[in-house]
Amino acid sequence: MHCSRLTTWKSSAWCCAPASRCPPHHVPGSVSLHCLEGRFEVLLGQTVHQLDSGQLMHLPPNMPHAVRAVEDSSALVTIVLCPG
Repeated sequence: MHCSRLTTWKSSAWCCAPASRCPPHHVPGSVSLHCLEGRFEVLLGQTVHQLDSGQLMHLPPNMPHAVRAVEDSSALVTIVLCPG
């Protein structure tokens, strides 16, 4: 991804109990979801993807998605926003 203006990014750490959910949504920026421990299910469209400890998933801007912790899990989530 190349941005012609100043790029903004936001990172947050998630610690999730089993069955914790982030309901379907989308964000205006590019998203990386890095599973640090445990396991997540990530819904993209009608397909559920497993994200295990040590794996990283990239979602393009405005991609509808939902996330659920399968077990005690933690992740680093980073959103990169490029000004329009």
